[in-house]
Amino acid sequence: MVCQGIDAPCIDLVANGSRWIIHPLQDTCCLLGTFAQGCGPLKRDWIAANNGTYGGRSAVEGVDADEWVVMGFSENKFWQAASEPLFSPVKMDQGGFVNIYNRNRTFVRNSSFPESMFTVPSTCNINRKCKSQRPCSFRI
Repeated sequence: MVCQGIDAPCIDLVANGSRWIIHPLQDTCCLLGTFAQGCGPLKRDWIAANNGTYGGRSAVEGVDADEWVVMGFSENKFWQAASEPLFSPVKMDQGGFVNIYNRNRTFVRNSSFPESMFTVPSTCNINRKCKSQRPCSFRI
């Protein structure tokens, strides 16, 4: 997964009221923003609730994907695998801030997760903000 345009493996962790960007190979972590700043988890129906429109089907990252366009602070584009019945993210572009999902490691299922998946690593510090606070900074 590419987080916030940085081409390195990363984890986008949403836990305890904050969104963290963690680069495990670099042993670094920064605070992207808080839920109050607009960096919380997406609601399940965020596309419908924000009047998203269908953008068509195309090959994205080598996957046959459906595109959805949702206006927010900027134009948000979201692609999900067309052939899979459950929510299966491929790519998300939040006005130029792009996440490409590692489809072999993305966990999005209708089941519960072990609490340990949401443990914020000790390398994370609320005072260490990410170099770019976007897209969270649009609400600050």
